[in-house]
Amino acid sequence: MDELTDEQLMLLVKHDNAEAFDRLFRRHGRRLLGYLSRTCGDRGDAEDLVQEVFLAVFRARKDWRPVARFSTWLYTMARNARANRWKQGMRERARTAGFAAERIGPGRGAAPACDGPPQRLAAGETEAAVASAIARLPARQREVLLLREVAGLAYEEIAEVASLALGTVKTELHRARRRLAGILDDLR
Repeated sequence: MDELTDEQLMLLVKHDNAEAFDRLFRRHGRRLLGYLSRTCGDRGDAEDLVQEVFLAVFRARKDWRPVARFSTWLYTMARNARANRWKQGMRERARTAGFAAERIGPGRGAAPACDGPPQRLAAGETEAAVASAIARLPARQREVLLLREVAGLAYEEIAEVASLALGTVKTELHRARRRLAGILDDLR
């Protein structure tokens, strides 16, 4: 089953082949988790989203048609699930903000000071510094960079997932890499 393409596996999944579904999960789950972890900022949320996305894949299996690459479809679903989760979180925070402000009172509940990227670098946490630098990129540049470098999507797939022109993807990816290098240089 390893020699089958994603699209061939999905055609088997369409006919309720559990082994093919498991193979797709094993093939894409880790990269999808990496992409979502970096875009969500929280591994626990990202793990939940991976499960949510693959559940959506399973539910949509009967309607799936090999019009686009499976990975493009998968990452579009992931992007939409992440956006829905973010909107849901914003509504929840807005709903509870008034209650929290009443309970805490003025001047209380300030966030504790955190070490900045230079301190993390000094402590040897390079990965955290890179993640922090990526988080500082503009949203579109960050997403294009993560879809390329973490998810491993081709430029054409990124264009489709992010609803961007191919030239825009290339430009944003170039800008993201250049800006990321500048941010990391500033941290040294």
